[in-house]
Formats: sequence, C-alpha cells, structure tokens
Amino acid sequence: MHSLCMLILPESQNGCSNTKYRKIRIFRWNHVDSSGACCAVVLFNEILSCVLIYLSYPIMKLTGMSCDQPVPQLWKMYLLYVGFGYLNIIAFFYLHKLMHHPSIYKYFHKMHHEWVAPISIASVYSHPIDHIFSNFVPYFIGPVLLGSHLSLTWWWIIYAQMESSYHHSNYHLPFLSSPQYHNYHHVKFNQNYCDPFFDGVYKTNLVFQKSIEAKRDRPFYSLTPIDVQYPDEVQKEK
Repeated sequence: MHSLCMLILPESQNGCSNTKYRKIRIFRWNHVDSSGACCAVVLFNEILSCVLIYLSYPIMKLTGMSCDQPVPQLWKMYLLYVGFGYLNIIAFFYLHKLMHHPSIYKYFHKMHHEWVAPISIASVYSHPIDHIFSNFVPYFIGPVLLGSHLSLTWWWIIYAQMESSYHHSNYHLPFLSSPQYHNYHHVKFNQNYCDPFFDGVYKTNLVFQKSIEAKRDRPFYSLTPIDVQYPDEVQKEK
C-alpha cells in the first residue's frame, strides 16, 4: 500500500509545486519500459517470500520465535528492534556487496539496477536469487537469530519494507529520513552499498561524500525543499 501511494504521487502534484520539486533529480534514464513489468516481478517475489517464510518456520520455531508467549516488555522490545536493525545493516551490506561482485553481478543484481531513478515499488524488483540474498535474509536474520515474538517480527517487516520502498521512491519528503544515500547508489552503482559506517570502512562512499547529495542527505523539517536549501553548484554560480 505504501509503495502504491508513492507510485501515484506524481499524479497528485499538479496543485503542489513544492512536492514536484522534492523529487530527486536524476539525469539518466531507466532501462525498463513500464511500472507494469515491475509490478509483475514484485508480485512474484512477494509470493516467493511467503513460500520462504513457510519453509523457514521450523528454523524460526527452533530459535524461539513464538506467538504463544506474552509480548515482551517495552525495554526488551526496544532492544530487540535495535538488534534487528543492526543485524539487518550488517547482513545487507555484505550480501549486497557480494551481489555486486563482477563474477555474478550481471546474472542477478543487474536486474535491480535497471531502475537508475527508482520508484517505490522497485525496491523488490529483482532476480529471485537476488531477492533472497538482498531482501529476505537481511529482513529475517534478526528475528530468527534473536528469537523474536511473532508479532514483533511482523511489525519489523512492515517497518523495514516501508523504509525500503520510501528509500527507492526517488522523493525526499520533509519530516522523514533521507533517501539520498541509497538513491546515489542507483546512479553510481559502486557507491553507498548500505550504511555510512561500513561504506566508510571499505571506502565505498568517498565520491558521495564530495557530492552535493551528501549535503542533502539529512532529514529536514520545513516546507522548503532540500535541493533549494542546498542548491546545485551550477545554480549557485548563476
């Protein structure tokens, strides 16, 4: 639902020039012809996820995931969600970087990068193998390893998918986290694999750090679009 809302956002821009201006400007073309083809791939991958969840149930049960026990106390819920987040970042960075290895990139992950200027629903537009390694495993590794209550797992998956779809939406909206970091990855391919810490360690965000997008990579809390607050250098000179 979140992805569909972001998908129809361009149609609602006629009366709101500020929203139009918050679209991140990408000066390259996508390699896919329509969002219809994207939706078909995404539907297949969502069905695949359901099958994988069913097949993974014995492992989840073995590690303590259950809905029979009471929901954990708030402090434990907080610690679990922090753990989910960090394990997601670690798994996604290394698996995503693996998918970019020259020996396998063209077979799996290249499909996802057909969207140079992605749309929200394209967050799950990927080869099935890539979907397993880049989406499914990072999402579920935290709940499985930490033995989460089932209800916490579902809330985590909902949150993680909403974040992923927003960060592929190509829109930088006020009061929300910044999608600039991952958006730059879709433009440059070999920059910004996941997280500033790991990218800093492996020096895979050095080009990004010198770009105007790095200055825009922050939440903002006004109705002034971020690219007005931090205009392109060419515009500044004018």
